[in-house]
Amino acid sequence: MKKLTKRKIITLVLIIVYIIFSIILSIVFKTKGESLLESLYYSTQILASIYIIAGVIIAVWQYYNTTRTNMANMEITQIQRAIDMSEYYKDNILYKYPPIRDIFSTAGIQDIFDRCLGGHEFKSFDNAELSKFISESDRNKIEEKWNSAEFILAIIEADTIYNLDLKTESFEDELNNVLEKIKNGETIEKGDKNGKKLAYDLSGIVSRFMVNYITETLNAMEFFAMHFNHNTADESVVYQSLHSSYIQIVECFYYVIARQNSDAAKRYYTNVIWLYGVWKTRAQEQELARQTSVVKIENHGNKVSKIV
Repeated sequence: MKKLTKRKIITLVLIIVYIIFSIILSIVFKTKGESLLESLYYSTQILASIYIIAGVIIAVWQYYNTTRTNMANMEITQIQRAIDMSEYYKDNILYKYPPIRDIFSTAGIQDIFDRCLGGHEFKSFDNAELSKFISESDRNKIEEKWNSAEFILAIIEADTIYNLDLKTESFEDELNNVLEKIKNGETIEKGDKNGKKLAYDLSGIVSRFMVNYITETLNAMEFFAMHFNHNTADESVVYQSLHSSYIQIVECFYYVIARQNSDAAKRYYTNVIWLYGVWKTRAQEQELARQTSVVKIENHGNKVSKIV
């Protein structure tokens, strides 16, 4: 004989209770001129209605508990994913930012960014917005610096300091020639000049830097922000520890991002821009709240000092 499961036992008990109560109700509420069968029929209808209502209440309660449990599990998953993404951020974004910033500064590109972009609010991150902040002449200066000897030397210097692994043996001879010319005060140009080939063909190192550091870092930031934008991770968990560096990095890359977003139908790094907007707004609100609090404290102090 098969052993009855717990669910079968409960079902059997409920059926027995249903039958017993139906009989009791039919006897108790039986009226004159009414047969016992009719009374039993009405009793079973009443009891069935009670069972249905109870079943609905239990079902709703179970649904509520299940939903609450699922939401709690989802929150735990989002928190854990956010913690995992903070580790990814450290290894793939924050780790690469210092050499990029140093290269921009050494080559004089960061000076133009600071002069033209400082104090502005970045919203759309596209060419139209970029044109409002940086004049055509300054944009030309930036483009010239991308291909200048100073930019290449800045990359080489950072490669030596941070071990970026960008140089190859084929560049060594050309590098020595470039350094020698710069020491002698000569102008370094690329290509032929007056029929003479100049020793300056290090553009490959720029390409490797742009791909291995600029593009890879931006792609890593897009992957990082995508998790928060699509709610697979809770951005509020890592906001306090990461928002400051994240905002700084995005603003450093503003020119690169906006320059690529020339077509409204084909936008790049949309998740990066979204998370920047969320965290930048929250940071501004916190700073405003802090300043307001300081003002209140200072005002209170002034009143006390007057009384004293």
